[in-house]
Order: sequence, then C-alpha cells, then structure tokens
Amino acid sequence: MKEYDKKREEIIDTAGQLFNLHGYEHTSMRQIAIAMGSGKASLYYYFKSKEELFLSVVKKEGEKYFVEFEKKRGEEMDIIEQLRAFLMIPLNLYETQKSLAFKILLKAEKIRIKRVQNIANNMLQGFFKVFRELLQEGIDAGVIKPDLDIERYMKVMVNIISSVYHIELPEIDLLNNKEEKRINYEFLMDTMLEGIKK
Repeated sequence: MKEYDKKREEIIDTAGQLFNLHGYEHTSMRQIAIAMGSGKASLYYYFKSKEELFLSVVKKEGEKYFVEFEKKRGEEMDIIEQLRAFLMIPLNLYETQKSLAFKILLKAEKIRIKRVQNIANNMLQGFFKVFRELLQEGIDAGVIKPDLDIERYMKVMVNIISSVYHIELPEIDLLNNKEEKRINYEFLMDTMLEGIKK
C-alpha cells in the first residue's frame, strides 16, 4: 500500500472512531487532527471536507458488512444457515465495532447530509438484494415455503433488527443487558427463520 493510501486509511479509521463516539455534528476536523497527532491543514490534503471524510468512513464500514458475509457464505452451509449467518452479521458488527455504517443503515431517513443518505440507501438496497437472493434460493431449493411474501418478510426482519438495537428501557435488564440482547436477537432470528421453512 502506498504511503498516501496508508495515511488516508489511518485518517478514516481515526475519524470513524470519533464519529462513532461523538456523532457527525460533534466531531470536528480539528479533533480528528489532534487524535492523529497532526495539524488540521494536513487532513485537507487527503479530504476536501469533513463531509467527504465522513462519506469515506461510511463506505469503508459498509463494505465490512458484506465482506463478513461473503467469508461466512464460502463455508459449507445450507440455505437456512446462510440466512442465519447473514442476519447475525449486523449484531456481530454492532457488538465488536459499534458499526457506524450499520447505525446509518438503520437510521437512513433521519440523516440530513444528502450524499450520506444516498450511501445509506445504497447500503440498504445492497442488504435487500443479498437477502432477496438467499430467500429465493431457499424457495427454489424447496427449503422455504413457496408462497413466502419475500418483500414483506424482508421489511419485517429489518424492522425487527432495528428494534433490537433501539430498545433501551430503564429498569428492564432483560432488554438492556448485552448478553440478553444477543440471546433475544438469536431467538428472534431463529424463530423467524423457523417460520419460513417448508
């Protein structure tokens, strides 16, 4: 990797951590530069603006989602196992990296920056494309009910995934506890997948 590209990657990684921690609005190029141990002007050599840097962070984080799945898909799994692996990746990324891209994916309609909205929508469409292919493959293989309403099922599943991340109720450890959240998520995924088997 060239020195220029290596430095860009370092900036993207650092900025991603800060955007994830403080949000887009509350993270400045100056803060990113300080975290990098360099001057703010040097960041503008690599990125024209904070928005361009943010877009680069979003793209990189979004790519991780699909790279993870392709690794899993290469393993020998039946279609239901592939679907489960596909639907578990959001939780795994969220837990291990507090994935900025996934947060954006779930809140695409609330994002004000137009280019970020477009990236978020493209990510969501990419998610639906792979999801749709897996479901159709399962129907064609005779593993999934042939009358499954694929579009409705996908929308319901995305709503379920989104709700798991956003439910934070005081005094309810069953929903707030990280371990319980994972168990609940896995239970939901397994229940929803069981319901579509032929």
